[in-house]
Amino acid sequence: MRISRSLWIIGLLLAAFIAAQPFTHSGKWERYTKTGNSALEARDFAEADSAYRAALAEARHFGSADPRFQESLDNLEKLSRAETTSAHFGPHSGQTTTFLRGVGGGRDKTL
Repeated sequence: MRISRSLWIIGLLLAAFIAAQPFTHSGKWERYTKTGNSALEARDFAEADSAYRAALAEARHFGSADPRFQESLDNLEKLSRAETTSAHFGPHSGQTTTFLRGVGGGRDKTL
């Protein structure tokens, strides 16, 4: 009786842990996206690129049909346009465009 109760409790804890995983990725995705948005607004393209790529990595856990996946791709495209039109071309310029061309999933991007 004691063993079956212990197994039941372990199973319940394991199920709760597994169920919490999407929320963990969701929180990370949101933080990375906010960081990328702030960096883009500050014209810190390297930081925005790093944050948006991390958000895309988290969004992959939700699947390509999830709107967060597409939003992550859209943010990288927005960054690419900002890099291209910026008067400040640094050593980081153009890396996002190259990255986007190699990303699978999502809708076709014309850069």
